[in-house]
Amino acid sequence: MNRGPLSLRAIPFKSLRAHPLRSTILLVLVLAQALSAMMGLLLVQSVKGELELARDRLGADILVYPSAGFRSLDKSCVQMLGTPVLYHKERASLARLKDNEEIERIAYQLYLSDASGEGGARWIVGFDPASDFVVAPWLDKGPRHLIPSDAVAVGADVPVTQAGTTFVFNKEWRVDSRLERSGSEYDNAVFVPFTSLQQVIDDAANMGIDTYSSIDPKRDYSVALLRISDGKRVESVTNWINLYVRRVEALHSDVGLVSTSSSLTKQSGAIGVVTAVTWLLLLGALGVAQSLMMNERRREMSVWRIIGASNRVIARLFMRETLLIHLIGALGGVALAACFVVFGSFGFLHREFLDASSILASAGLAGAITVFIGWASARWSQSKVMCAANESMLLMR
Repeated sequence: MNRGPLSLRAIPFKSLRAHPLRSTILLVLVLAQALSAMMGLLLVQSVKGELELARDRLGADILVYPSAGFRSLDKSCVQMLGTPVLYHKERASLARLKDNEEIERIAYQLYLSDASGEGGARWIVGFDPASDFVVAPWLDKGPRHLIPSDAVAVGADVPVTQAGTTFVFNKEWRVDSRLERSGSEYDNAVFVPFTSLQQVIDDAANMGIDTYSSIDPKRDYSVALLRISDGKRVESVTNWINLYVRRVEALHSDVGLVSTSSSLTKQSGAIGVVTAVTWLLLLGALGVAQSLMMNERRREMSVWRIIGASNRVIARLFMRETLLIHLIGALGGVALAACFVVFGSFGFLHREFLDASSILASAGLAGAITVFIGWASARWSQSKVMCAANESMLLMR
């Protein structure tokens, strides 16, 4: 049966089918490489997210209280998450904080106290979910979750009804999320976005509690929580605030917390380096395997030279075959890894730190590098083998 002339484009496909064992071995190696590369990338992101969460849960680097409010605090019980105090002042008094470039982030909290419910007084913490970095790390829905304006979050010890609500000044509020136990006063507090705090103040006034009527959630604060760009500068920034910002008291986290935060940051970077090195070693192993298989094809290259194929044509055929098998293997590897992440259960991967964009980015990067390394190693091996094949041809002549 006459099938017509053999197209050069069809040769790579026919070569793969003609050598099923060799093709399968290389395909499995590429698939495993892409799988391990993508899982390694996701592992780095997951571990880094977990370490950053642990660091963020240490709280603010510096707390800034109005001087009058600070005097009413029990200094031995102050925690860097923000220790509630029934005092407020206008944020405009902190305007000079913007002059210090070491201050990376500022979050404000306002405190009220609700004694209308059962179980004694409970703190009401007003905050801005968009700028907050102290409350969010403790949310059971993850640090990226934003509490909607028509709902509240509650501490670990705050009772919640079967309908998923709680009461603040005798008004029922939907509970959107719960904070994990922190061992602080957060455990018995209700967290209300600033956009809803005015409603809470009005509810208190309707009960005859006028203590908070003068508070403006858009204007006032009870404490300012600061994040400093360089942990080594925390003490100097604290001293600067106490010296140049009037009628406030600033205190910073102790040396142990600062060193713990720095240590967690370094561990995150170290894990990334170790995983990257491991990944490169695995990619190197794939390159070695590719080189060995290409070396076995020296006789095949000599046959192509005998029938008159130029070095350029031979290189094109072999590289097309290499790219084809690496593309198939890389796609299969990243697809398998994505299935493991989405449908599997792995204790070392924390899905709350992995979203669709990070998974897609990891898949693209793992696939691209796997294909590139395979192509580069095959190109290098093919050029060396071709040189050897040409030398054999010269000796035969």
